[in-house]
Amino acid sequence: YFKEQSRLGLEERFASPQFTKKVSDPNWPEKQKEYYERLEQERSMIERTGFSGYFLIVSDFIKWAKRNG
Repeated sequence: YFKEQSRLGLEERFASPQFTKKVSDPNWPEKQKEYYERLEQERSMIERTGFSGYFLIVSDFIKWAKRNG
C-alpha cells in the first residue's frame, strides 16, 4: 500500500501546474525516469528502516487537515 500511494503521489505531482513546463520538455521521459528511480531509492530506505507505517499515518493526518481547513 505504501508503495502504491508513493507512486500515485508522484504522478499527482506530475499532473500539477508546477510540472507543466517540465512535462512539456522534450527530455521529459528521461527526467521522469530519474524521478521514479529516486522515488524507489527513498521508498526502499523508508521500508528498510521500518517507517512505512509512520509515513502513511502522517499522510492521513495531512489529508484530513487539508479537507477540514
